[in-house]
Amino acid sequence: MSHQEDRLGPTDAAILEHLAEHGLDYPELIAVEGPVGPDRTARQADTLASRGLVEQVSPEVVYRVTDRGERRLDTYHDEFSGAASDD
Repeated sequence: MSHQEDRLGPTDAAILEHLAEHGLDYPELIAVEGPVGPDRTARQADTLASRGLVEQVSPEVVYRVTDRGERRLDTYHDEFSGAASDD
């Protein structure tokens, strides 16, 4: 996976944070607290699933964050914190 593919955007991070906090959820409910609507949230969750950061846990399209996703979210926060402290 290239470095670019491994990067998280704010929407990706919001989805991972929601799932890390709530365990598992539907894209529509993730979108309620997220920065984008349900359709975009569902597309981003599919992309995160293809990257192994979340996984679909039922045919009803319910997602949960994976261990890899948790680690990537931690790295995202570390990167953001480091960038903010460099200013």
